[in-house]
Amino acid sequence: MTTKPIVPAMYKGGRLAALLSFMLLGSCSTLPRDAKLKETFYRNRDDFNRLVQMSQQDPRLMRIDFDFTIMNTDSGPRKNVGLSEDRWQQYRVLFRKLGLTDGLARSTETPSTIFFYVQCEGSAIDGDCKGLAYSEKPVVPVKNSLDRVPPDGTFFETLSPNWYLFRWVS
Repeated sequence: MTTKPIVPAMYKGGRLAALLSFMLLGSCSTLPRDAKLKETFYRNRDDFNRLVQMSQQDPRLMRIDFDFTIMNTDSGPRKNVGLSEDRWQQYRVLFRKLGLTDGLARSTETPSTIFFYVQCEGSAIDGDCKGLAYSEKPVVPVKNSLDRVPPDGTFFETLSPNWYLFRWVS
């Protein structure tokens, strides 16, 4: 089974212009290399663990970004509910510190996995995202490297118990 995280909002600010520039220049990927993501994780492990704890305290929030949230409710997903402004600011501070350009998300297919988006390119239809993931349950498929573009799907590389790099390609 392929895990599909909730795709972040792709076109904030100058992202559309940047994407078009890359397409014109030959579709160069600017996603961070695995080594850079690993370095960021190990240097900031306590802060990543803090985000996991916060997200576990807000389990109905499927998506938390700088400027929107999506909460699962009995009547379906609702946008921009579920967090006080102070709590949301705590998330934003950690997102900035950790370089999470598109916040975090939980997948409806694997709710035990929390995706921390470092960078995304493209769109929800044809996208490529890379970041870190936390899961208390094993994830699949696990690869040795995510630097090369895999086929469509979500792929993981093990960092430490419960922690992974991830790459989502559609």
